Amino acid sequence: MKLYGSLTSPYVRKLRLLTNFDLVAMNIYEADREKLKKISPVMKIPVLEIDGAYLYDSRVIFNELVNRGLHPQLNWERQNLLSVIDGAMDSLINRFLLKRSNIELDPTSVLGRSHGDRLSLSFAHLEEAAGKEKFEEWDFPSMSLYALMDWSLFRELQSYEKFPSLVKFHAAQSHRPRVAETDPRRAV
Repeated sequence: MKLYGSLTSPYVRKLRLLTNFDLVAMNIYEADREKLKKISPVMKIPVLEIDGAYLYDSRVIFNELVNRGLHPQLNWERQNLLSVIDGAMDSLINRFLLKRSNIELDPTSVLGRSHGDRLSLSFAHLEEAAGKEKFEEWDFPSMSLYALMDWSLFRELQSYEKFPSLVKFHAAQSHRPRVAETDPRRAV
């Protein structure tokens, strides 16, 4: 199994936290853009090459690992938490790409309000879940939350001052397997 992706991507990192893949590091916005076009029609990472096929999207990859018996199935509550985490991650990545493209996002525009509302509601929901110790088990949703938070702090896109349970969660994970070796700060 080969995992294609960047060393800084939170979607790639959450899979790297889950399983020790053979990583093919890519710069998808510059040098490796043509290579990405050949393996992913959606031009997104991660991509997993497995048995001669390419799987696109971290959820599809995770589900295939579950189907192969490599990781346990998630119940609907854990799946919902994962959807909230991925929704926040999508909004923050869009904000990052706009910023990197020198496009100022008007917070009163439809897109600005959409991202702002999603992030506000998502982090409030995740704070409540963390306060209820819903992330005590180091499973795929917990790894995904850690990857989201650490990446957003690394990129200076999100403050967690108003979310003490999330801050506590993030601080408690530094000892976990593969956290240090997958730190996006090591890639820059």
